[in-house]
Amino acid sequence: MKRYAVLVGVETISELSDAELDRLQTTVEQQADATVSRRAASPGYDVLVHLVGDDAGRAARDAAAAVSRWSEHAADQQIVEIHARTEAQHEVDGLAPDFPLLAGAADAAALLGISRQRVHQLAAEHPAFPAPLARIAAGPVWTVPALEHFAAGWRRRPGRPAAS
Repeated sequence: MKRYAVLVGVETISELSDAELDRLQTTVEQQADATVSRRAASPGYDVLVHLVGDDAGRAARDAAAAVSRWSEHAADQQIVEIHARTEAQHEVDGLAPDFPLLAGAADAAALLGISRQRVHQLAAEHPAFPAPLARIAAGPVWTVPALEHFAAGWRRRPGRPAAS
């Protein structure tokens, strides 16, 4: 048997009040090792349930059944996601940064295999080059995934362009 952390995402028709979330949290705490939080992307709430189980699938089913029992408004809600993982993986995931990898011009140049000056030229002239996430005193900053996406579709033509 392993310990699992199961996130159960529940969407509701309308946003729950703070009092309703507090009541749900109290109910949950009395019956399990679990916490409740407001959903960020849609009306509703997430419940993180910690439990022991034979496997992740069984842990997910048990957590979903428990969340359904704990709710006062079962008709007005729907479970929309379930993520079951071991406690160890949950801890590792919690330590991961929750912001995008960033790159300045020098980083972008290294990633693309070009000079910093060429990065600035592409940024100014190439229609598919990503817009910077921000401009700081050191210059523009891009997300690494946006630069990687550009690199994957970029058709480089080595050498100088023909004189016109």
